[in-house]
Amino acid sequence: MAGRSLSLDSFDVMRSGMGGAESGDETGEDGKATLKDVLPGTYSILGLSAGFAPAFLEGVKIPAEEPAVAIPLRFQVGGTLQVQVTRKSGEPVDGLVPRIMDGQGRDLSRLYGWLGTFGMDRFITDGDGRATLEGILPGEYLVSAGAGPKSEGRKVSITAGQTSSVVLTIDEEESD
Repeated sequence: MAGRSLSLDSFDVMRSGMGGAESGDETGEDGKATLKDVLPGTYSILGLSAGFAPAFLEGVKIPAEEPAVAIPLRFQVGGTLQVQVTRKSGEPVDGLVPRIMDGQGRDLSRLYGWLGTFGMDRFITDGDGRATLEGILPGEYLVSAGAGPKSEGRKVSITAGQTSSVVLTIDEEESD
């Protein structure tokens, strides 16, 4: 089934193994954008469009002999993750960035934190110990309150258009 064209809110093209990125603010209404003078190599592409989970492609090869390559980004409706973090005493933990790992073991915390710079809400707990992350690709994830050995993790399933909730408890010394 062919998809429809979306106009993107922004996109980034990052060369694998190198810092920096080529960026575009928007595409045309036809959903097409052109980056000129992109060097041959292997890239990752990230696209954002309001109301959809981010589209991310890894290992995109740009050959030297082809001046233009059409690369479709496929967007999906995402789900929402609500996390509440408390201490063992029941006190909410403010200012904590929950860790989220996908089914392949990739830590997506930085990616979703970075997306906060593009207008998505930051994934960080508030004064009630709650954090909400919208637009997550459907799938299985492991959510934890940190990276330490005492950090508990909970498996959660994200479904398109649905909200999944998780409650995490941390040791008192872990949040200091």
